[in-house]
Amino acid sequence: EEAILSDLDGSLQQNASEFVPALAALVDGLSPALTATISLIPFILSIVGVISIWDSYVASLILTFSTLFALGLYLGRIARERMWLYGLQMVAAGVVIAFVVFILSGIQTA
Repeated sequence: EEAILSDLDGSLQQNASEFVPALAALVDGLSPALTATISLIPFILSIVGVISIWDSYVASLILTFSTLFALGLYLGRIARERMWLYGLQMVAAGVVIAFVVFILSGIQTA
């Protein structure tokens, strides 16, 4: 307000500055929860007895890496770069992180 020498009460800028942080917080909170839920659906089906636990592991891995690939495609599209490369990079990052977590969990229990 001082920079433009104007009162912004009731203006579109003030309304946006009040709405956007709440929307960003909602998206930042719900997106990881939704992604985790997608990965957990096979295990829920396993608990109910629809599929076996081994099948739920395989399905969860496929869903998780598919979600990572889709996120990479989206980021590649936003960056206007090679979408497939971004998708493969996201999957590769997921594999590396899964491997590191697996190794660290083995070290801790040993």
